[in-house]
Amino acid sequence: MRYTVHLTTRMKIKLAWLFCLILANILLARNLSTGTALAAKNKKTSRAGLWTRLVDMPEPREQHGFEALNGILYVVCGQSAPGTHENDVYAYDISKNTWTTKASAPIALQSPILRAVNGKLYLIGGFDSTIPLKYDTAFEYDPATDTWTKKASMPTAREDMASAVVEGKIYVFAGITNPGSDITSVVEVYHPATDNWQIKSNMPNPRCLGDFGCEYKGKIYLVSGTDTMKDYPRLFPSTRVDEYHPAKNDWIRKANIPTARCYKEVEAVNGLLYVISGATDSIKNHTPRMEIYNIGNNTWTVAPDAPYAARAAGLAKHNGKIYLSGGFSNGRYLKCLYRLEPNAIPK
Repeated sequence: MRYTVHLTTRMKIKLAWLFCLILANILLARNLSTGTALAAKNKKTSRAGLWTRLVDMPEPREQHGFEALNGILYVVCGQSAPGTHENDVYAYDISKNTWTTKASAPIALQSPILRAVNGKLYLIGGFDSTIPLKYDTAFEYDPATDTWTKKASMPTAREDMASAVVEGKIYVFAGITNPGSDITSVVEVYHPATDNWQIKSNMPNPRCLGDFGCEYKGKIYLVSGTDTMKDYPRLFPSTRVDEYHPAKNDWIRKANIPTARCYKEVEAVNGLLYVISGATDSIKNHTPRMEIYNIGNNTWTVAPDAPYAARAAGLAKHNGKIYLSGGFSNGRYLKCLYRLEPNAIPK
């Protein structure tokens, strides 16, 4: 027996509405899944913390100044192509995830130090490989007026030196001097409040290639680097780690870093030193390796790799988070920007 179902107009409307509702739910589930996947693409979680990719810098940079000041990350000078030095200044607003262009630095160079003191930025030293010349210059940048002012010159011209700020003073260690590739052991201190320099006792084991210094609780830590420029661009990085007491003007040797490297920077957060990426036995061999030093325990932890391998990337910190910018890798000058939200202290 065959039955025929006759649908009223009202029933047809209800069935059509039900079909549309089911289809809408399917499409919504797909969109949510796609959105989650896209967001996840820019995030990477590891034992060391959460990495998030942020908006790229306006232009690629390596060996640039990179520093945080009042919720803004500043990229100053650096190299954008072989032998091409820049004096551009870019400011990244952490709260808005946006970049703006600021007044250019008075000089185009690579491998300076950039430090923040009392609401101002200080650009010191650096190198122009086209001359070639290491600089002794010091410039102050005032974000409030977007202006640069020349300050007292550093006694020793140099590039690729270490630095740190303690009690409002900028300490500058070692680096490469004029002429050629001599590594100096000189330690000099800049006092922004009085615009003058002070010469301290020489450091016992001078090194260079990358700003390998940082401060924690009034002490300065100098991590790895190289003590020779012989056979450059081959590298012979040291595993040495030193702790410097400015108040006592003395040095203490600490536990060696597991992976010796050059062209990297160091930041301290919550009693830990973070050493991220760098170049190993050649300026062409780059590592994504991240290693964390526990200051209290004098021990190192090998953490999961950073999002990319590079030499001469910038490192800065703000509000307990670390920011990694640019660098050079696989023949390319990079303009990426990442944020690391560190986990608890490694045991």
